[in-house]
Amino acid sequence: MEIKAPKSINDLRLKHIPALTKFKEEDIDLGNDLEIKLNFIAGICSLTQNEVRRVDLTDLNKLYVHCCSLFDKIDFKAKPPKTITIKGKEYEMVNPNRVSTGWHADFGTTDQTDYARVACLMYIPKGSNYSELDETGNLKHFISDRVADFDEDFPLVTFMQSSCFFLHKLIRYKRNLEIKEKVNQRMTKIYAIFGKIFSMNWLNSTAANGKM
Repeated sequence: MEIKAPKSINDLRLKHIPALTKFKEEDIDLGNDLEIKLNFIAGICSLTQNEVRRVDLTDLNKLYVHCCSLFDKIDFKAKPPKTITIKGKEYEMVNPNRVSTGWHADFGTTDQTDYARVACLMYIPKGSNYSELDETGNLKHFISDRVADFDEDFPLVTFMQSSCFFLHKLIRYKRNLEIKEKVNQRMTKIYAIFGKIFSMNWLNSTAANGKM
């Protein structure tokens, strides 16, 4: 049986992620486990395991090496594209510093293994605003309206790069919050100290003036 494998990482989409998540950490270096190879190739090539079982063993090993090599040249530090086209519709990457509180709330409560939904949070319809309402007060752009399209057509490499981008943003945001919290704690202590000094001065001055 002839199998058409993806030629490059650019041919993979979100729907191929389960092929990666089936690996256990201890399985990645095994390569000798035939069942692991069957599952991986089936997921990457969008086939059933029974279809893959019809492949000659020598060809299967070559196919396995090829599929693994697709991930060798991913540049996780590369900036993700600002705009992408999914099913003929253009989407733009969200600026996490300029979106509404609703975006942060949704991003924080979204199941991170729901990859299509996460992608929908990172890219929204071009020219729109997250949490934008229509004339009736309802959300104008529902995530559920594009989840299926994103799962089918969203580039896997873009998802990996944008995930790293947003992770760095969130880490930086968290650090800033931690710094602000430390500053607030210090300021609270300073206010407390100066408050006591002010109170003592006020008490001393009023006592000296015979007002107590």
